[in-house]
Amino acid sequence: MSKKGDNIYLRSDGRWEGRFPIGKRKNGGKKFFSVYGETREEAKAKKVEIKKAYEKEFIKKHRFVGDLPNRKNATTKVYTFSEWCIYFLEADKERRERKKWTHQRYKMLIENHLVPEFGNLPITLITPERVNKFIKMLIESYEKEKAKEIFLLFNGLMWKAKRAKFIRYNPYYYAWRPNKEEFFAHFTIANLLEESPESDGFQLKAALCINQETKLQMSKLLSLEWKDIDFENRLIELNTSYQNVVSEVVEHTSIRKLPIPEMTYQVLQELKKSAKNELVFRRDRILWTEPRISDTYVELGYKKVLPMWPFLNNKKGNVPKSY
Repeated sequence: MSKKGDNIYLRSDGRWEGRFPIGKRKNGGKKFFSVYGETREEAKAKKVEIKKAYEKEFIKKHRFVGDLPNRKNATTKVYTFSEWCIYFLEADKERRERKKWTHQRYKMLIENHLVPEFGNLPITLITPERVNKFIKMLIESYEKEKAKEIFLLFNGLMWKAKRAKFIRYNPYYYAWRPNKEEFFAHFTIANLLEESPESDGFQLKAALCINQETKLQMSKLLSLEWKDIDFENRLIELNTSYQNVVSEVVEHTSIRKLPIPEMTYQVLQELKKSAKNELVFRRDRILWTEPRISDTYVELGYKKVLPMWPFLNNKKGNVPKSY
């Protein structure tokens, strides 16, 4: 990938302007943030400072893996899946150890199976749920070995994107997560109440319960305050302007009321009994991490990663040695 300039130039009024992209407009064009300085050096220094502050705020708001979009930071370049495949194949062709037949095989699988499925979808918007459906389709449509070959190639593509820091996580790793029906086959309120509401275990299990029953993103769920909860009418007030600025520009905010399901209502009541501040869940950056969440799923009964597909049982989400 070619290196681009620093996007700093002299304006007609004599000032220097530095720009960096912060998102997309509704027409698909890039949205930029500009800083100004009397000299080129001043504009460059301001650009670095503002960009870091912008990314820090972005990470603060969107710090939970699994939320969309799956992007490293606010200024990371976004590839469509088709574009990323082109880059992947070009890099693969240059590998000394890569046999011509293997490269052609990869190209054929990508063109015939992967691009038709993901095509122009940005790699940052390929979700674990989408991958989950793709796996099921492969297993239903092809023999075991071919399905494995196609999906592990897809895994390799996403692993390369993660390694290049174009995505924060490989969605393959989270494709095994249970759906709502599977989750509540293992989860019970009685199991939850075995622990104190202040404990890590209670907080994690409670969050996963509400996440599964309401489908609220974890980052939105963990930012809920008690003023958002209407116990009398069993409603959660959601500000629908909760959007990642790099994926959509939201001009008008509105309030959406989400009904509180029965089990979520019971969990919220237990949390309210021990509430110590305005937040529904304890603020703890060490607690709300993917390893802790994964361990909680296992504790609840999900002993195997990808239990539906034993041939893809690869816990760390790594790719085969051939990659």
